[in-house]
Amino acid sequence: MLMKVLAVFLIFDFATREILFQMSLPHLKMIEENRSDSLNKVFMMISEMSDKYAYCVIIGATYHVFDVPNAFVVSATIYTALGVLSISKSFFHEARPFFVTDLTPTKCWLEYGNPSGHSITSSSLYLTIWDLICRRFQADQRTRKVS
Repeated sequence: MLMKVLAVFLIFDFATREILFQMSLPHLKMIEENRSDSLNKVFMMISEMSDKYAYCVIIGATYHVFDVPNAFVVSATIYTALGVLSISKSFFHEARPFFVTDLTPTKCWLEYGNPSGHSITSSSLYLTIWDLICRRFQADQRTRKVS
């Protein structure tokens, strides 16, 4: 089942990548033109919650909150996501938007831009933690679907 979902995702991504990229460029320019210092700080804080230093703190905290097997699941999840991310970036070789057009980057590494490292790692990490919390506190189905 997982392989079918992954295959559909890859086909959809391949078919829509260029169209969505071209559609996003005017929006990125608009965001850049309307950027303010206060709003930029908010987005930087959100970005930092999905980056390596926050992951170290979160992984360490899970060993104090969860039992060792569940904390290990969190650790394995983030490291697996990072591995999949590295392989995917090497496979796709897609440049970041500021390499293609005249956007000014605020904070980016000089690596490939697709898939988004922040998206893959943060969604896998935070959804895993959400699932473990729901299991620990025996959340009902309605509470589980709130996420």
